[in-house]
Amino acid sequence: RFKSRYVRARKLSMTKQRCTFRTPLATSACWAFFAILASHVSGATVSVDASASAQTLSRRMMRTESTSELPATAATTPLVSCGTMRGKTPWEWKHRLAMDKICKDEDSKALMEVFLDKRFEQQYKHFYDDDGWTDSAWVSYLKVSNKTGDYFAQQALHMVQSVHLFSEHPVVIVNFGSVIPTELDPAIPRLVLLHARPLKEGGARFNFNKFRAVFFAKAKTGVSLDGDMIMVGKQGNDLMMRTREEGHACCQ
Repeated sequence: RFKSRYVRARKLSMTKQRCTFRTPLATSACWAFFAILASHVSGATVSVDASASAQTLSRRMMRTESTSELPATAATTPLVSCGTMRGKTPWEWKHRLAMDKICKDEDSKALMEVFLDKRFEQQYKHFYDDDGWTDSAWVSYLKVSNKTGDYFAQQALHMVQSVHLFSEHPVVIVNFGSVIPTELDPAIPRLVLLHARPLKEGGARFNFNKFRAVFFAKAKTGVSLDGDMIMVGKQGNDLMMRTREEGHACCQ
């Protein structure tokens, strides 16, 4: 669960201000993100009408590069898509609740597909259960331009290596581009690499993909990391544990 004390501490009006972006797509998804977080806060009742936002989404902004090629190492069947959100378990139901309004827009469905990098199948099977959820994960995202020596891929590699030094939790990274980040080697034992289609240029900013990565990772307890972060001690694991304590009440 990506728990946010912000939802507990602030009124809904403050959340509305926090979800004001330049594009309708980013605003709508931000509302969905905070809606699912708010629903997990004990004793809180928050009503969010995401349908109004979904109806006003700009089709030009929502359209993705759905015809663009995914990396050659991406599996052919998506792990997550609008068609797989059935709500069979409490976790799936909450996941579907967050994504339902976006999935109802035909032009946005390609945004909701994520594919496992086939080279990381062993790590995926180890950390994910039969329902496609992992108990805990550090989650990040990137897009690279060069097959080798890419600046952002090297940053991500250093982040992953530091996490491996101080944490037993897996790292799930979503690649939002067609180039394979070769620095992220499948020999890294606690790394799971996923692939998703990029947003259309001129739409929402690239950092909006942080929200998408959160949904795609399907971690019951998770902490979002940027590629330029480095773990320097085991204290980060305390944050993961505390997040779990606060966030699991809804779905046990």
